[in-house]
Amino acid sequence: MGDIIFPCDFANFCVPCDFAYFCVPCDFAYFCVPCDFAYFCVPCDFAYFCVPCDFAYFCVPCDFAYFCVPCDFAYFCVPCDFAYFCVPCDFAYFCVPCDFAYFCVPCDFAYFCVPCDFAYFCVPCDFAYFCVPCDFAYFCVPCDFAYFCVPCDFAYFCVPCDFAYFCVPCDFAYFCVPCDFAYFCVPCDFAYFCVPCDFAYFCVPCDFAYFCVPCDFAYFCVPCDFAYFCVPCDFAYFCVPCDFAYFCVPCDFAYFCVPCDFAYFCVPCDFAYFCVPCDFAYFCVPCDFAYFCVPCDFAYFCVPCDFAYFCVPCGLTSLTLVLSTGRDISKT
Repeated sequence: MGDIIFPCDFANFCVPCDFAYFCVPCDFAYFCVPCDFAYFCVPCDFAYFCVPCDFAYFCVPCDFAYFCVPCDFAYFCVPCDFAYFCVPCDFAYFCVPCDFAYFCVPCDFAYFCVPCDFAYFCVPCDFAYFCVPCDFAYFCVPCDFAYFCVPCDFAYFCVPCDFAYFCVPCDFAYFCVPCDFAYFCVPCDFAYFCVPCDFAYFCVPCDFAYFCVPCDFAYFCVPCDFAYFCVPCDFAYFCVPCDFAYFCVPCDFAYFCVPCDFAYFCVPCDFAYFCVPCDFAYFCVPCDFAYFCVPCDFAYFCVPCDFAYFCVPCGLTSLTLVLSTGRDISKT
C-alpha cells in the first residue's frame, strides 16, 4: 500500500505526517490536537470539541456546545441548521466544494467525516474517513466501507470484493454500480456519475468538476490501469498515433511510440494494444488484466496451463507430463 496507513481503531486517532498517517493514543476522554510538529491529547468534557482557538481558529456555537474551526482566506461561515459554523464542517457534515464556495452535506450514519483541504480528498473506510493525497499524479475515487483505495499509475481505483463492481457516490449517497473498462467515474458538481471515457476520450478537471473531451491532434491516449487518459502534446511530448502495432512508452517526461518487434510482445487490451518486453530469455504470462515476463532458459520450455504459463525441463526425449488437473501438456 505504499505510504497509505489505514485509520486507527477507536482507541487511537490518526494524524497526518509527511506522506503518511500515524496513530496516537487518545481515549474517550481526550482529543488529539496539533502542537509544533507533533500531536498531543487534551482533555475534553462531554459537551465540547477541544481544539486550540488562536489566530488560526475561532469558536462558533453549535447545539449545547462550542467548537473551534479554522477560518482563513480559504474558508467562510455558512448557515447550517440551528447554528453557524465555518467550513470544514463538523462531525455531522462533510464539506464539498462548489463554485467559489463550500457547502455541507450530511454524512451517512455509518461514516465519520473529517475535513480535507484542497490537497486531500476524504475517503471512507471502516468506520471512519481518512485523507489521501490528491495531486496531479492521482485521481481520487471514494470507496465505501467495503472497499479501500490503492494507488495506481495516474489514478486511484477501488479494489472491490467483487471485481465486477466499481464504487461511485451519487446524490450524496454511495452505491455500487457495474462499471466496465469502458467507463470512467468522474466527479461533477454536487454528485458523481459514470461517463464513457474510452481510448478517444479523456477526463479533465474544470472548476471542481470533471468531464470528458475528445483526444484530438493535440493529445494522445495513454493506457493506465483499467482506464485511459490523454497526455497533452507540448515541448515535452511527441504525439503520434499508437495503433495495434505500436505502443507508448515514457522517456524523460515524454511519451513516444515504439514498434512491437521481436523484443516485445503485443497484448490486446480494451480499446488498444500495449507491449511488454519479452526477449529470447523470457516469455509472457497473463495474470488478471496484466502481463509479466518470467525466465525460460535453454533447459526449459514453456507450457500453457489454465490462465498462465509455466516452464518445464526439456529431456533428451519427448516429455509427457500429466498435471494434477489431469491435463497432458504434450497435447496442449
